[in-house]
Amino acid sequence: MKKPLNRWLASVLALSFLGLAAVASAQAERQHPCGLYKMRALAPFFSQDASIAAADSDTDLRHYKLEIELLPTQSRVQGTSTVTLDSKVDNLTTIRLYLDGNSGQMTVSSVGGAASSFSLSGDVLTLTLDRAYANGEQFVVSVNYGGVPRNTGFGSFLFGKHGTSQQWCISSLSEPFFARTWWPCKDVLGDKADSSEVWITCPNTLTGVSNGTLQGTDVLTNNRVRYRWQENYPIVTYLVSVAVSDYGLYQLTYNHLGGTMPLTYYLFPEHNGTNSTSRQLCDLNKTQVEKLADVFGQFPFIQDKYGMAEVTGSGAYMEHQTCSSMLDTTHESVNAHELTHQWWGDMVTCGSWADIWLNEGFATYGESIWEEQKNNGSFTSYRNAMLAREPSNFDAKVYRTNLTDVNSIFSGTVYYKGAWVLHMLRGVVGMPMLQTILSNYRTAFSYKSALTTDLAAVATQTWGRDLTFFFNEWIMQPGSPDYQFNWRDDLVGSQHRLRLALWQKQNTRGYGLITMPVKIRVTTTAGTVDVSLWNDDWTDVYDIALPGQATAVALDPDTWILANTRTKVTTAIPALPLLGDMNNDGKVNLKDTPLFRACLMGQVTDHTVIDRGDFNYNGIVDADDDAVFKALIHASGVVRPNG
Repeated sequence: MKKPLNRWLASVLALSFLGLAAVASAQAERQHPCGLYKMRALAPFFSQDASIAAADSDTDLRHYKLEIELLPTQSRVQGTSTVTLDSKVDNLTTIRLYLDGNSGQMTVSSVGGAASSFSLSGDVLTLTLDRAYANGEQFVVSVNYGGVPRNTGFGSFLFGKHGTSQQWCISSLSEPFFARTWWPCKDVLGDKADSSEVWITCPNTLTGVSNGTLQGTDVLTNNRVRYRWQENYPIVTYLVSVAVSDYGLYQLTYNHLGGTMPLTYYLFPEHNGTNSTSRQLCDLNKTQVEKLADVFGQFPFIQDKYGMAEVTGSGAYMEHQTCSSMLDTTHESVNAHELTHQWWGDMVTCGSWADIWLNEGFATYGESIWEEQKNNGSFTSYRNAMLAREPSNFDAKVYRTNLTDVNSIFSGTVYYKGAWVLHMLRGVVGMPMLQTILSNYRTAFSYKSALTTDLAAVATQTWGRDLTFFFNEWIMQPGSPDYQFNWRDDLVGSQHRLRLALWQKQNTRGYGLITMPVKIRVTTTAGTVDVSLWNDDWTDVYDIALPGQATAVALDPDTWILANTRTKVTTAIPALPLLGDMNNDGKVNLKDTPLFRACLMGQVTDHTVIDRGDFNYNGIVDADDDAVFKALIHASGVVRPNG
């Protein structure tokens, strides 16, 4: 590891011995607590990719109504799942839902609505419809079911107990596709229900918590109570949740950016004292919601709520929509992480598990944004937080290709290098532009699913320059740059000029060229100069006017790039290119004008040609370069300078 573990990460790792065998292969790289817990919780089940398959694409989810009863002493659930769907094909006669019927874990007693019969094989629940449905027709099916949810110690549905009182704590963690272990549903990633209801029946000594807004509480016979929750925003199946215990409710109010909502924190009684650390961190969480809304836009579920519910076991720290499930609430950075997911993961959800960084990388980046935005925060705090979140492997590919291994999907690379991709994008375009990109991304994909290619397209359109290269080299491909540089100060007349050469050497490790703006800080006798230089070749040479003699040069001094190495070398500086010499004939004259104009109009893609017209080294030929070029072509005898 390149950086010490954060205090909260160290505390999490101290608890990890119980599930060590399940994630032994993941210990070689640094893991985020969120990912570590998910690995341990899901490893026993993970055997397939549950992205939408052909049979799943026949329908469009519209609404869930889950009426579930919890029987803690039997570790059993039972109830009715009512699903509203639209047909997306003509002559639809059967549909597929999912329920874990393996080894008799869950059973179906009957079906209703538009479903006339059923078969359960493995975890595929096939429903035969009462007639053929046409494309666009809506229908409703219901499934009456029950059973003991699969649980091998770190399961997706846990009947646990907490504290010295050993009161029940019952909770779900369905990511990535284990909602099927406790209820019949369309357990796929790319289709969100437009809305949902979860009605929880449990012993009257317990409180049931789920997504959205509590519509009411019903007193039932036999010392039971029913909590009726309703989520009016679109929701992906894995974010539907239950958390049930003898909670104490600590409630605050969010009133920010013109919106108001309750902040509801469901704490174990032993953590709900007036001056408890848990409550103090909930108070701070209110500020976190406000500060992150300032950066990412209004809280996306403002008509509902945000909150956290304490749970037990290893399947904790999960960003369930409007109410995160938490092992505890006392880790500031983890609270920021799960909160950030409400924007990036819940409102905008990754469209495939290969693109999971759009959830987890964004949420990890939110931890550093919080450090910058919090009271007494600063850019230095942000930068230090990013340095503390360096991935253990700079070269690992962020995009996931092995979707049959939970360790791969929730790898530390996804969290930490994914966060660094956003940090580096900020370094390329600047913070105001990054916020605009994220705002446009949010607008385009609010309450929908998105892929890396979607984000790249929005970023390109927003910035006005192609950013496909950036996402290709940092997300879709492995590798990181090895930079070498050398410089000298030349006095040309009375003007000091920095002659700087920059080489990339990662090809010796088998990795490709990285195109990036590289920032340098030049210390001169007349002050410090910061310059951004577009680097898009294995060797680039630059000529920069200085206010005084250069005495030192620092490459990427604020660490905007996840560079494997940055090395000052003594290698000779190659000859400087003659800027403006578009046809590379050793002179700048009118013959260079057609190519220069073509570059100015964005009609040239060859970077070696563009570089010759890029006088200010920003990677494009623009109006500033045009002014310099016009002056040059009127000067006679301009030839290539000596190196």
